[in-house]
Amino acid sequence: MLAQIKPSDSSRVLQKIFLLRPRLVYVWVRVRELPIPLFFFAPLSLLELAPAVAAWIIRREGYRPQTEYVLQVLRAVHGQTWELRKLSPFGLVEVEVQNKVQVKVGIW
Repeated sequence: MLAQIKPSDSSRVLQKIFLLRPRLVYVWVRVRELPIPLFFFAPLSLLELAPAVAAWIIRREGYRPQTEYVLQVLRAVHGQTWELRKLSPFGLVEVEVQNKVQVKVGIW
């Protein structure tokens, strides 16, 4: 007879707490004319709240048929941003323009 090992409730709690660790969205910009790269960052929670706030502002302005599609997209994105917390730090986008400007956007 084999014993089955199941994750305990305490390990599940620790996994959920781990998801609440502080995460940052960063933008790194390097311009050839400037000797120092520019680095901007914001908490990931702002990215998570942005779709909800945008939907609230659109709804507050009153119903218009052309905004229905935007509201559906915002509702879908609002549920997906939580998945970013589960990922390890990585770069989302890296762009270089004519060897003069480099831009990196990622999660840290």
